[in-house]
Amino acid sequence: MRKSVLLGLMAGISLTIALLAYSGFGKIGTAIAAAGWMGVTWMALAHMLPIIFYAFAWRLVSPAASAPGLVVFFRARWVRDAIGEMWFTPPLGSELAGMRVLTLAGMAPPQAAAATLVDLTEALSSQIAYTLAGLLLIAHGLPQAPFIIPALIGLLAAAAAIAGFAYAQNAGGLLWIERAVSKWTSGWLEPVRLSMNGIHGLTRRIYRRKWRIFLAFGIHLLAWFCSALAAWIGLRLIGHPLAWHQVIALEAIIAALRSIAFMVPAGLGVQEAGYILAGQLFGLDATSALALSMLQRASGWLRAFPALLLWQVHEGKHWWRLAREGD
Repeated sequence: MRKSVLLGLMAGISLTIALLAYSGFGKIGTAIAAAGWMGVTWMALAHMLPIIFYAFAWRLVSPAASAPGLVVFFRARWVRDAIGEMWFTPPLGSELAGMRVLTLAGMAPPQAAAATLVDLTEALSSQIAYTLAGLLLIAHGLPQAPFIIPALIGLLAAAAAIAGFAYAQNAGGLLWIERAVSKWTSGWLEPVRLSMNGIHGLTRRIYRRKWRIFLAFGIHLLAWFCSALAAWIGLRLIGHPLAWHQVIALEAIIAALRSIAFMVPAGLGVQEAGYILAGQLFGLDATSALALSMLQRASGWLRAFPALLLWQVHEGKHWWRLAREGD
């Protein structure tokens, strides 16, 4: 896993540098300078809106027994987003970090794991709906686009995979994993066993609250649409505004590409190439597309730093408290 992540990182960095060099560093720098740090700040703030919605949806599907308040879930979701933007972690690394934030706030590890698993399922399924909306918008404006039918087929396959994933969670797949973890983990892997203990029953209880599941799905979908706001702002800042429905279609494609290339840390290179290729559908030149991608990354880093710093402060308080109790 580490080797594949490292290879993905190296390939992503190489592709990003090649695309920037091909389009011209100077031209891209001029476009980014037009936005300025205030523009990057506004984009970072715009990205916080979907994080609030994601946190609410996560809290909604969490077992009520030991679930902390919405503020804690917002902090945990903020950390998940920050790690996805900045850290070169393997798949699910950001979800594990979010679980850690919840457990630091007093949530039982199995409940945090069950809530995160269901929330991840909701996020993936709502992204399929969001991508479908983007494809339909493109088909409406560009019915001759050759990739529409293959993309729809791919979405159907992805939807079937997510449905199977959700079914497995309810049909005993987690129980089998729970038993295997209980049997084969010991010593320093003991925390893994504790976090999986009872997750099957907890997850099934979460799925029984159907109105919460459907409401969380709707909130996730709303958050996906809100995530296009930052790109809409960025395009206006660099002097290439697009209509709202065009920005949604563009961002839906980028989000789908990053999900497909999940082994490439932070979507390096994939995001940049995606903006260039998809931007052409809406008359966006390569320089503007790469400038938008760089602004998106800069705004991601800007909002990530406070989240990671806050997380480390809470980690420090936790270890300090353990040290004092040990004395």
